[in-house]
Amino acid sequence: KILDEAALDPYVFLREAWLQRRSYLVKDGVTENTDEFFNEEELFRD
Repeated sequence: KILDEAALDPYVFLREAWLQRRSYLVKDGVTENTDEFFNEEELFRD
């Protein structure tokens, strides 16, 4: 269902999901923020 609704290209969607999950497992859950527009520190700053 998500694949049909969210993906413009189902192959790319599944590939990216698999690569993200694999990276998460290899790095024991440590992820890096690759989104240049989202800064978590700025989100919680007073």
